[in-house]
Amino acid sequence: MFFRILVVCLVLAASYALFEIWRVHAFYSRMHNPESNFTVMNDDGSLTIVDFINYECNVCKDTNKLLLGQARENKDIRLVVRPVPYEGKAIENDVKMVLAAGLQGKFWELHEALIDYKDTPDEKFFKETAALYDIDYNKMLKDSEGMKVMDIMKSNATAAYNLGVTTTPALLVGKSFYASKTILTLPDLLRMIQFEKTGREQEK
Repeated sequence: MFFRILVVCLVLAASYALFEIWRVHAFYSRMHNPESNFTVMNDDGSLTIVDFINYECNVCKDTNKLLLGQARENKDIRLVVRPVPYEGKAIENDVKMVLAAGLQGKFWELHEALIDYKDTPDEKFFKETAALYDIDYNKMLKDSEGMKVMDIMKSNATAAYNLGVTTTPALLVGKSFYASKTILTLPDLLRMIQFEKTGREQEK
């Protein structure tokens, strides 16, 4: 009888452990995989970095430039940009427009134009940028109010909420969460990348 109880307890413990492993894996999978992959750079990279970008935050823009530079130098870095409308009508419009540009295959063009722009983007900015990168402005404007863009925004906002994002810049480097009001430095980023790589090697 005791042996049977022991076996049942071991089976339950093993089942719970497997469930926890699955739950953690599912959580990070949702974080790492956005609603649409047009916001993903180096999709075959083995280390995922997720940036919950706030286009009204200059520190966030500088941090994103650092991430873009590293992703272009190191194809093993899979960079995921998840624009989130943190607050305010203006930033919500920025997010809608950049995601709508993504539906035309022009996400990265408008994204980089936004992070390089020093003033508050207005209609003139979006029209001129659209013309510069051969984006159909009227379609972008219409798509910005469509369900596809709304679904992506909702997915990004939910991911940020579930991760506990309360300030920006906010990053997920593999499974390491970083949030600060100061720009991420290159040495700090490289340390986080090395930490994640070392952890993966130890798990093998």
